[in-house]
Amino acid sequence: MKKIPENKDLATMDDMSLEEQVETVAGCNFSLTEMALYFSEVVSQEQFLQKANDPDSLIYLAIQRGRLKTEFNIAAQQKLLAETGNSTAVQIFEKITERKRVEEIKNKIWFGT
Repeated sequence: MKKIPENKDLATMDDMSLEEQVETVAGCNFSLTEMALYFSEVVSQEQFLQKANDPDSLIYLAIQRGRLKTEFNIAAQQKLLAETGNSTAVQIFEKITERKRVEEIKNKIWFGT
């Protein structure tokens, strides 16, 4: 997995593909509209939003992957802290776990997945 160098200027992300840039920005929890504006020099806002909402597009996949990676990293850190006995981390990790379970139940009910 490619890591962003710590001294890299994230505002430019010059050596990254568009999908990698989208993944990075999505991982920072920007909205689709904000991302469309951010990438408007590369692709029109309308086209970006179309691709961002198309489950078959690479942009959609990059957005989902970026958000998931961030969520994973946060959950993994909370898990490590919880395992050391940090009571606040235990509570946060339990909330994360419960939220994921509720999402799974909703998806089963609404979408059968």
